[in-house]
Amino acid sequence: MTLLMAEIMKLFRRLGAALAFIFMTACASAQLNWQSLKAQIRNQFPSVEHITTTDFKENYSGSALVVDVRNADEFAVSHIPDAVHFQDADQLAAWIKRQPTQPVVVYCSVGYRSAQMAKSLQKLGLQQVVNLEGSIFEWANQGEPVVAPTGPTQKVHPFNEKWGQLLEEKYHP
Repeated sequence: MTLLMAEIMKLFRRLGAALAFIFMTACASAQLNWQSLKAQIRNQFPSVEHITTTDFKENYSGSALVVDVRNADEFAVSHIPDAVHFQDADQLAAWIKRQPTQPVVVYCSVGYRSAQMAKSLQKLGLQQVVNLEGSIFEWANQGEPVVAPTGPTQKVHPFNEKWGQLLEEKYHP
């Protein structure tokens, strides 16, 4: 197989994965469930290490740089304690490279945007980056603490109506 053919095949595989993700997320929102979403994210980002909330608490809490990659409005409602906010991979990579021995845990609402960020950081040469599977929605659903600028809170930004179905109603603002 020529190099051009190999690149074309790689492009078709990526396109197929993206189309599969779009199709699955466009289906009836009532079909959303954690098991299929997590499998889908793992399949789309196989080079990214995904950790559970339990693994995060037991092995990373207090020793890792925790990065929230959601937008500023989401971060302002609440975030995991001690998390920093970055949306740009290049800026985050530059910041991380100043403290290279510290592992990095990225999260978003459900784990998709943070998996994208982890993959981008890998491409920039950072390998100690893991994605928090289920991200802040699963974290909050398990009763773990979240904070707002004013202190502890019980509210988490639901992102939108569809994805917000994965966040227990009591955590909606």
